[in-house]
Amino acid sequence: MATSFFKYATISVAVAVGLYAVLLGLLTTSTFQSHVVYLHAVQMTWFKDLNVPETFGFLKNQVTPFSITTSDSERLYAWHILPIELYRKNELPLVAEPTGFVSDITSRLAFQLLRDDPDARLIIHMHGAGGTVGSGYRVPNYRALSAGQPGKIHVLTFDYRGFGRSTGTPSESGLILDALAVVDWAMNVARIPPSRILIFAQSMGTAVSTAVSQHLALQSPPVVFAGTIVVAPFVDVATLVATYRVAGTVPIISPLARIPLLFNYLKRFIRDKWSSKDYIAQYVQANEANGEKYRLTIIHAEDDYDIPWHHSSTIFWHAVNASVPAGISYDALALKKLESKVDLGAAGSVMEWRTDNGVIREEILKTGLHDVIMGYPSKKPSITLSPLGEFTSTVNEIRAFSSAVLLTFRPVAMSKSSSASTSNQPEPYIVHPISIHTHTLILLHGLGNNGEKFGTELLSTGISSKGLTFTAAFPGTKFIFPNARKRRSSAFRRAVINQWFDIASVENPWHRRDTQVQGLAESAEHVRAIIARELETIPKENIVLAGLSQGCAMSLAILLSLEFPLGGYFGMSGWLPFREDIEDVVAPVGGEDDPFAADETEGDALEPPLMAVGLVRDILSVESATPSKEKTSLTTPVLLCHGEDDEKVKCGLGLEAAQSLSLSLGMDVTWKCYPGLGHCCFWGITKAAYITKMTKSFPLIPTAEFTWVPGSVTINDLPDELIISIARFITLDTNAAARDMPEICANNLTLLSLALCSHRFRGLVEPVLHERFHDGGGDINEHVEKFLLRILERPDRARSLRFIQWQKILNYSLDVDLFGVEGWKVARNRIMELHESPTERDAWDENVEEVGLEAIVALLFVLAPNLEEIVLHACEPIGPGPPVLKWMTAQIRRLQLQKQIDNPAALWKLRSVNVNMWYTNGEDPNHLMQLMTIPSVEIFWASSTLNESVLRDFLLSNNLVLGNIKELSLTCSRIRPDIFMQFLCRFPNLKRLYCDLGEPNALESYPPDLMFVPHFLEPQLEDLHISDRATLLKKGILIQRKLKSLASFTNLRTLRTSWAQLVGQTDIVGDVADALFGQDIPKTSRQITDVLPTSLERLHLVGHCKTAPAVIFELLGQKHRFPRLKCLDLGWQRNFYLDKLIPEDPHFHHQFSKAEALKCLSMCREAGVEMIIWNSVHASKT
Repeated sequence: MATSFFKYATISVAVAVGLYAVLLGLLTTSTFQSHVVYLHAVQMTWFKDLNVPETFGFLKNQVTPFSITTSDSERLYAWHILPIELYRKNELPLVAEPTGFVSDITSRLAFQLLRDDPDARLIIHMHGAGGTVGSGYRVPNYRALSAGQPGKIHVLTFDYRGFGRSTGTPSESGLILDALAVVDWAMNVARIPPSRILIFAQSMGTAVSTAVSQHLALQSPPVVFAGTIVVAPFVDVATLVATYRVAGTVPIISPLARIPLLFNYLKRFIRDKWSSKDYIAQYVQANEANGEKYRLTIIHAEDDYDIPWHHSSTIFWHAVNASVPAGISYDALALKKLESKVDLGAAGSVMEWRTDNGVIREEILKTGLHDVIMGYPSKKPSITLSPLGEFTSTVNEIRAFSSAVLLTFRPVAMSKSSSASTSNQPEPYIVHPISIHTHTLILLHGLGNNGEKFGTELLSTGISSKGLTFTAAFPGTKFIFPNARKRRSSAFRRAVINQWFDIASVENPWHRRDTQVQGLAESAEHVRAIIARELETIPKENIVLAGLSQGCAMSLAILLSLEFPLGGYFGMSGWLPFREDIEDVVAPVGGEDDPFAADETEGDALEPPLMAVGLVRDILSVESATPSKEKTSLTTPVLLCHGEDDEKVKCGLGLEAAQSLSLSLGMDVTWKCYPGLGHCCFWGITKAAYITKMTKSFPLIPTAEFTWVPGSVTINDLPDELIISIARFITLDTNAAARDMPEICANNLTLLSLALCSHRFRGLVEPVLHERFHDGGGDINEHVEKFLLRILERPDRARSLRFIQWQKILNYSLDVDLFGVEGWKVARNRIMELHESPTERDAWDENVEEVGLEAIVALLFVLAPNLEEIVLHACEPIGPGPPVLKWMTAQIRRLQLQKQIDNPAALWKLRSVNVNMWYTNGEDPNHLMQLMTIPSVEIFWASSTLNESVLRDFLLSNNLVLGNIKELSLTCSRIRPDIFMQFLCRFPNLKRLYCDLGEPNALESYPPDLMFVPHFLEPQLEDLHISDRATLLKKGILIQRKLKSLASFTNLRTLRTSWAQLVGQTDIVGDVADALFGQDIPKTSRQITDVLPTSLERLHLVGHCKTAPAVIFELLGQKHRFPRLKCLDLGWQRNFYLDKLIPEDPHFHHQFSKAEALKCLSMCREAGVEMIIWNSVHASKT
């Protein structure tokens, strides 16, 4: 019997091993592998028709089934799902449309509601392996995704190729093409900008989403969405199969992972590797390098048996590591998690990693399994309201994701039956007016206090030298002191105290902000109800809101949530809740560097202060329409007071609140800091009514009665940042306009006087004195030598240097003794490291002593690591020196691309380079041109007579695409259009282009059409200045060179060019006219309105044209085609003789008679266009 048992057992084991071997063999084949990885043959729709979404629980025509065609002609089946509230508003016309699959979605109302709504948001949903868009838990997920704002969030979901009704066979490259096709449809068919698109992916879809995000981030210009959310991601397919267990118990490949040689051999057969960790690292690295704002959220459940949650931890580490220039180890990140993650107890934990450009967020949930996270009731706030709460509030919140923690735990909007209803709030303590009720003052008490105690103490406090109280000073004012509910305090060991909202730390009110949101929302509803009752009897201008300590924080949040301004607000010893999140909302996230940021001229995007208001309303669960200027409280005058010795709420918190309200939100804020005062005092409150504009609402007694109140603001009360700003205003603006050394010295003396006020001022102002250097344009060596000696001897001053303007750099030689200082030796050694031979080193050393331009620039780069702008004017370079900048520029570029932030040689702050060099003696400025390849440089001006050989040499010396350059100015001579076109193609992100081509009165022989602006600049080019002064001669006939039409440049705002280039007609004057005397000169002309773009705001025309009046009259007559045109510059002048203005001389109107000029001015006034007229000063009247 035993023998028989062992026999059968052996056979069974052999069969199992054989079947396992067969399975491994099948897995090495691409077809079987594809079915295992993608499970696309598994439908899981239980015989339901995808073309009838109503069978999945949707309303009639809430879902539009349609298809999207990929670049390789596959057809993807997709659903467009309307948000429920939007559907309800348009239910009748939607129901009237035919049901079923739609061949032309653009004809359907649902699509039009998405495309035409400037506030619409779109979530692109990428599902996991197996099934279709209607399978499993995916349908409930769609509803959860749009729950954040059911009137704005549309969902677009689709089946990859080979899934469901989509054609084709799945593969890694194919699925990436599918996702790119869907993104292209969203951006170009539905016309939704990336700032209003969020990518949401689950399981296998996370690999697709990270691959697409990486692809779009690396292209030029990059495309970055509002955010990317990945749920249950995996590291890569190899790691996944090494950890996968069926139902979390039965391993498939994981046993072989313990045999490295065998497992590594089997990994070679994996066709689609789906390396999510690499995709996500490259995505983060690209955005950091490009300065693009990005938001990445990683979510996983600990009880996920299909993909273990440690996959997310690994991916989170790869993302964070890519954002840190020097990198961070896995163990180091784990330690930081222990220090800074938010522990949610049974709900899990949240960790955020913030950089200057992005936020990487990891949320690990205790429960949620693999694909039902969105369906878990306890997880809905953390999933739907974390990314989507901020995603739905405003465009900037979408792009910020900075308030992820606060919105993660934001409660659902409260109803009348909510536990936070006003019926559960304690009644306020009210002191009625002793006269006719004209005003109301609502004051909120501090932590642990109550309305009656706070009110009694305040109102009994004398506020004048005669002991006059508040009630006597304001007889017609009702005083209302609301009471905070009793809540358990996280800061005081769960004790039950009166508090407006829970805070975990009194010293640090930002700690664990998630605990604050519920109390903020409930208390705001209570106080807003009190304000609403007061509005029934008195106007809003007669209501003042105030608060002390935590009451100040609570009342500030309430103030920002109101739909109308109040008569005033004042707060004492408080802070602004979620100030950092508000700052993130109002900060410029795309700015000029982001070509996909919302265009302010479109009128669709909200202004930053309105976005902040929307955020606060969202935090407080205030249901309101999109904020508008008329429906906010931002015009309310605000007074914030704080005791300098406040031991509980630091004075800096109050100052930060004042700065945010004033600088970021544009509110009228008065800040008062009282020396010697602590936390619990009424000095600020009692003085508040007499020092701000809000007091206009109250019948006041003379302010002399209150002069004894301590505290006054002097220059010593100014914050450090303001003092530095004042100093920079003096030196940056005034010195920039200074014409000579006496003016610059006078400016610096002003700063020195400021620095002598105190030791504190000296420490703040002295570095500003060394931020800018102007040589004054003179021929004196001493000033320059002293400057170099100063920064050679004092490296600390050199680090303060931000701007250098060096004129006539080659008009003198430096004193050789200058280079004996130690600083010179250090700088020389650093530069010498770049050279390969002693001969080159000696030549460079000699070149510096002779003030060679390249050598001096290299020296300044080494000495001033924080340099931001450099302006050099060189008249006569001395002999070709060693190309030191060639090596130095390559080194700087490498250091910046490697994110070596702490390396002083990286010149991280260098933004602008202006080289004005009129060279002779065969000097080649190509090495100076290399400066534009430094990634941080955004503005490059080369006011040099560059010829075609210089540009050609630059093109041949590198093949870089210079996406960093936003502003380019060149002065060229004898440049062929094709060479110039090749050169400009290196600058895909140009916003401002200034070109001076050709030499005056020169005869050229190359083709006439000069279309030097590439079409890829059409979306972003804003300013174009082009001057071509050459005259073309072809086969003995004079040809007018003209500029091709700019009508397609839809963002062009300023154009400066010549008559000849714009309309193809000019007057030939000077030597060329003499040379061509007697020849037949054919001329061509065209309609100016066919050349200009409709976005144009300023037009400047130079040169001569006999038909100028007719052209301008045509332009002004068709002003309706150019609604933004507001300024016209034709070079007109007014003449001043002996300080007297005489009537305009027609000679200075350039082809306009006096009558034509007056007509033109009249038409300009009617069209709302300003005519620029320059002043021309003459010594005497003729």
